[in-house]
Amino acid sequence: MFSLLSFMTLHAQEDYKKNIEQEFNTYLAAIISGNYAESLEYTMDELFEIVPKDQMLAIMEETFNSPEFKFEFSDSKIISIENTKEIEGDQYALMTYSMQMKMIYPKNDDITAEEHVNGLKEMKPFLDLSFGEENVKFIENQYAFNIFSEKNAYAVKKETYDSWKFLVIEKNQKPLLEILLPKELVDEIFKE
Repeated sequence: MFSLLSFMTLHAQEDYKKNIEQEFNTYLAAIISGNYAESLEYTMDELFEIVPKDQMLAIMEETFNSPEFKFEFSDSKIISIENTKEIEGDQYALMTYSMQMKMIYPKNDDITAEEHVNGLKEMKPFLDLSFGEENVKFIENQYAFNIFSEKNAYAVKKETYDSWKFLVIEKNQKPLLEILLPKELVDEIFKE
């Protein structure tokens, strides 16, 4: 009997983890393909009480469609999905994922190639701080940075949601996380 219960529990965990994986991959694919409106369907609804959805969409479109730089994403992978925690009837699963990102900064006609390269080299320390020096490679002849990014996110399932929603964890956004996540999850994120 115990082995049957263990099997059923393990199977249920695998099912919801598969659902999280499928929905997160759909979310990332929407971002990668430039379908930002679709990606927002996988974002926690409560975020839109702070930043309205249409404003969030405009920010994403402006950022990712900027003439000053271009993003290319590849090799996204879910590294792990932890077991869910139930807090006040809501489900939270901490996940870790990675992706490759290329940030390309086209040269404009107002400056020389050397000036452009020197300006980009000055940006590298700031990217190193955000992503880790070992994860940022400058490709001088392409005016680009290759960045390996590994991040945490919470998969969230509430009664009011028809699918899993996601919140990427950015440690520099603690005040926002304190509004969107239960205190015990925020405390875990910042327990260092």
